[in-house]
Order: sequence, then C-alpha cells, then structure tokens
Amino acid sequence: MTLSQRQRFVRNMCLTFFIGLLLAWPWDFTESLSTYPRVMAMVKEILPRLGDALMIAPIVIWAIETAAARELLDSFVKDLSPHIIGYLLPIELRDHIKGYLSESFVRTAWFVEYRLIDWPKDPRYVELKTLSEYTIANRGSRAAAYPFKYELENSWFPAVGVAEILTIKATGDDKNLISLDQDDLQAQLKNPTMDLVKVTRSDSHLTVNTSVEIPREPHGTYKFTVESVECLPDGFATHFIASVPTLETTLRIYYPVSDFDVSLELTFSEVAPKPTKLHDGLEWVVKRPMLPGQAIITRWARKMPVVATPPGNVPATLTSLTPEAAAAIASGLSVSAGA
Repeated sequence: MTLSQRQRFVRNMCLTFFIGLLLAWPWDFTESLSTYPRVMAMVKEILPRLGDALMIAPIVIWAIETAAARELLDSFVKDLSPHIIGYLLPIELRDHIKGYLSESFVRTAWFVEYRLIDWPKDPRYVELKTLSEYTIANRGSRAAAYPFKYELENSWFPAVGVAEILTIKATGDDKNLISLDQDDLQAQLKNPTMDLVKVTRSDSHLTVNTSVEIPREPHGTYKFTVESVECLPDGFATHFIASVPTLETTLRIYYPVSDFDVSLELTFSEVAPKPTKLHDGLEWVVKRPMLPGQAIITRWARKMPVVATPPGNVPATLTSLTPEAAAAIASGLSVSAGA
C-alpha cells in the first residue's frame, strides 16, 4: 500500500521524535567507554542535546505546519465563500457579497427610542427626540477602530425649531470612553480642541465623527449612545440606515396615541413584526438581521389634520422650502439620522 504525502510526513516526524528519545535517554556508557575518557565525555555531552533537538524539532514543525494550514484554510474560506453562497449570481454581485462576509464589526443589539410630542408654538409640527443605543462586537482577527459616526440633517424649519445632537457616549468594559453633551459638542464645533472627536456642520447636516478601538473577541461590552432632537411636520417619517450588520433591533415610540397613527416599515422585509402596545406608545422587536444599507422606517400622521394660520416667519408651503426638503416632505420621509 502506498502512503500518502501526509502519512509519510507524520511517519517521519514520529520516527525523528523516537530517535531523539533514544539519544536523550540517560544510557550508562561507563564500562564500554572507560578506556576512552574523551569519547565518553563527548557522548555524555552531545547525545542528550542531539536527542532533545530531535524531539523538539517535530513538535515545532507540527505547530508551524498546523498554523500554516489554518491560515491557508482561512484564506481559502474567505476567497471561496462568496462564490459558494452566490454561485448563481453574476460575478459583480459575488464581489459585492464578499464585502458583507468580510465585515469585522457586528451590531449585536440595537435599541431605538422616539418621543414624539406636539410642537408647542405650532401644532402643524412635532418635536421628535431620538435615542439610539447599540452594542458592537469585533469579530475580526485583530483589534480595530470602530467608526462611531452620527449624522443629523439640519432643520428645514429653523424659524420653528432647530435640529441638534444632545449627547454622544461610548463605553467599553464598563469604562467611560466618550461622553459629550450638547454644550461640549457646540464648543467643539466652534473651537475644535479634541483631535479624536470631529464636529462639523455643513449646509445640510450636523455630523459627529469619532472612533473607538475595540479588541478582537472575546471582549467586554462596547456600547454606543446618541440622543438628538428635531422639528418635523406632523405627518412625516424618519429612518435609520444600518452601517454594519445588525442581529436584532428594538424600536420603541412614545406619542399621543389618541392624536397620531404610527407604523413601521422594513426595507429588508415585506411585513414588519406586530407591535406591542404600550400605555402611551408602541414597541417593535425585529429579530431578523439587518445588513448594511438596509433601514427601518417609522411613519406617523395626525388623525385629524390641524389647520392653522402660520406666523409670518414660518414657512407654510412646500414652495418656501429647498427642492430637497420639498421632495422629502412630499414623499413623507426624513433623512435626519444615520447609524
């Protein structure tokens, strides 16, 4: 029977180890080599060392060979997985899928809470306070910097109310890593003093951009929290777009249940899960994973539209808005926040 290359490799390693064991054994050559003291001294000095080396060599070679085989297997799996999963798809789509399969960061749990109330000065608008809180796991092979970013669209109705980021926090292993309130963010926007946190306001967005170093798993809990407030029409929608794969999402909204209708839409499912009714709101638990680019959309509409005469400094028609804002209102979708 012909031995395979792998079998011959194992046989030779075992044979080398056995020879090393024989050489390292404390044999007694006193009587046979008593007339040759120099030879006896050399044998006692060299043979045990040679035996140790022959025993250690197979162990080192086996460890290196195993590590190399594992690295080769990992590389093989990374290169082949997209083609196995999407073997019916065009090559362009397989390359796109590969990006999802090589993602290091995973959002293990995402909690979104909205608090919707009437705007005090004008009932045609609502104040929407948003809380986004999630945990991130680093599934990669090494520590990496997680890009912690939050974007909030500038208010379309600055005469009524402005859009602001209220807090931004990050904790890791129960240690406070980042904690900035609204005053800190405004100060950083006007006079940047922190290199790790960038706050910018463009013509369209207010953005906070930073990063947190996360070790590879296993590691402790890394939690990220953002709070913001916006002024929006009383019939509108807002959404969150996933930037990393998300395993489970919980969305809760508190609102005047007698005055508004609220619904949830998922871009990755035709039907949203049934909500749990709260005393003053609704809660959805989405157990279906969400991929980057997919979104959860929350819509609300007043049951009895309010007709009011707007003050002179409040835009009353779509024509008074920018083309982008008018188009978004016409479609009933807010692009106020991303994660």
